[in-house]
Amino acid sequence: MALPEFLESVRIGASFLSPEVWADSAHQSAEKLARSLQLADIWLTPAVVKGYSEGDFVSLPVGERERLREAVAEFRVAARDVNPVGPATPGQVDRALPHFLTILEIVRPYIANREALDVRRAVWQACGKYRDWIPSFDYKLDWDSEGEPAVWVWLILNDDVDVMTRDTQLRLAEVRDAIGTKLARAEIHRALYVYVWKRKEVAPVVLGGAGV
Repeated sequence: MALPEFLESVRIGASFLSPEVWADSAHQSAEKLARSLQLADIWLTPAVVKGYSEGDFVSLPVGERERLREAVAEFRVAARDVNPVGPATPGQVDRALPHFLTILEIVRPYIANREALDVRRAVWQACGKYRDWIPSFDYKLDWDSEGEPAVWVWLILNDDVDVMTRDTQLRLAEVRDAIGTKLARAEIHRALYVYVWKRKEVAPVVLGGAGV
């Protein structure tokens, strides 16, 4: 059984949804869900449900276990049709999204954390005006080398962004300052560490390969 692996895979997949969808996907409209989905070509891969085992969820009611099993199976079928090196089509997203949201709805109690959701909302808001070149991000809460609470943020940049130019460096500094401000306003008192990834790096590095 690989419950931690499965939950982490789902969490990563959900990181490409807005905080509102993450928090309350069962009550969002289909149109809003579609607009909120980010980087579908990375999110829509069988790796998002890697490690799933029905035996890990014996504490769930029978009906919920069946819903989860069916949603995972349908998501895998939909994800297999997606080109692993290209973007998903709108039709492929429409087919897979309801199954993923069912999965997220059922496992949310296993992975939900109020502070983590507040951090996600703060970073999402801070990145709002930069969405044209930072389409998404990931993050984690942990302790730094000094034993202090910290948050690590990975900004996911479009592949055509030249990170080494002075203009980009200045804009990244603006983003980091904006994130720090939003975290402070949310009364999240953690050291902030910000890194960048390119879109093409995310699938192999985070999800273990788009075709897994």
